[in-house]
Amino acid sequence: MWAVEPSAVMRDQGKESFSLSWHEGRAEDLPLLSGDFDAAVMTLCIQHTSDWCRALQEAMRVTDQGPLVIFMFDIKFKHDFWLFEYFPELVVIDATLKPDLHDLKTFVGCELECSFYLDSFLLSQDLSDHFLCADWARPQNYLRADIQAGISPFHKLAEHARSEGLERLARDINDGR
Repeated sequence: MWAVEPSAVMRDQGKESFSLSWHEGRAEDLPLLSGDFDAAVMTLCIQHTSDWCRALQEAMRVTDQGPLVIFMFDIKFKHDFWLFEYFPELVVIDATLKPDLHDLKTFVGCELECSFYLDSFLLSQDLSDHFLCADWARPQNYLRADIQAGISPFHKLAEHARSEGLERLARDINDGR
């Protein structure tokens, strides 16, 4: 199994957790031949590409038309997440990300001309990755600088919004709220 990632930092972090063959590259221009793979999985990355349509086309090319599995958040769904009480700016930041589920379904049906199956899944309480919603049952983890460093929307927060949210979260954790 291959993993393609443009960031050396993310490749190094991934090597610690996943036994994949890690390669430098971008989803929009995969360094692979057509049909090299039987399937592709895009995990929490589609909204971080510079051209998500091109990234999907590339995934379909290297798999000779699929299957392709995409794990992503429904931005509209996660607005109810408790963390946004402390960092409401995250909702605004995420609302600008594309594609949303409607965009994705439209593109897949019109441009890729393949079937689209949508399913939701619950996040386990003990995930080892620490993406934005992964620590929903472990709020104290959001206070850790190393975990914040791996959550891309945290980098987009204004410093005062981040520090105020962290102070309120720490206070509520200490108070037992």
